[in-house]
Amino acid sequence: MIRPPLLSEGDTVGVVPASPVPVLRPQRFQRGVSALENLGFRVLVGENARAIHGRTAGTIEQRIADLHDMFADESVRAIVCSIGGYNSNGLLDRLDYGSMRSNPKILLGYSDITALLLGIHATTTLVTFHGPTLMVQFGEYGGLHPYTERWFRKVLMDPGPPGSYTRPRHRYTSGSNGNATREVSSSRARAGSPRSCRSRRRGPPGRPGSRRTRRAGSGRPPPPAPPRRCLRGRSAAAGTRTR
Repeated sequence: MIRPPLLSEGDTVGVVPASPVPVLRPQRFQRGVSALENLGFRVLVGENARAIHGRTAGTIEQRIADLHDMFADESVRAIVCSIGGYNSNGLLDRLDYGSMRSNPKILLGYSDITALLLGIHATTTLVTFHGPTLMVQFGEYGGLHPYTERWFRKVLMDPGPPGSYTRPRHRYTSGSNGNATREVSSSRARAGSPRSCRSRRRGPPGRPGSRRTRRAGSGRPPPPAPPRRCLRGRSAAAGTRTR
């Protein structure tokens, strides 16, 4: 098994393409780059990281070229994917696994990138890392979450063992200004959200916001209620009593 060298402040981190989201959300992409720079790294963005080809960031050849360039560049110590996306499995048959084995370095991503992580590890025995991407975690509103930063440093920069896993509190961001954050406990997130969504979207007949009430308010007759049959103790098909 090949373990890539650890990261240190001042090292260069490369960014490779996945989906065309960097073009659609350039501010979030730049926030991710700034977050890595604030951690003390130099950032090298791949030539095709902002390309668009359907639902992917460039063609297969363009994405492979960026990945090969990052592995061949001796100054790059880690490679971070811009985001998840689609069809990263299409790269597996054309990768230069020999070059990756000869130039081991950290490869970080998740979601659709999992296919690359597992394929490269299975073929080269290089240890790959299922972890944050540039736009989703590093480009988060309000800055990188302290939990993500702590474990990023422990796993990729600290020579000692990472230690035991601790579960974080739920935190999400909202609002276009990027400053509105809210913390929700696990119990409230599980118990409150589904009930709220259900009552807002449909609602039982007769209550404000329900489909039947809206139809009645528009002057149209409500749909007929479906026929109800009592099947207690009887067979629906034969009409005979059941045990």
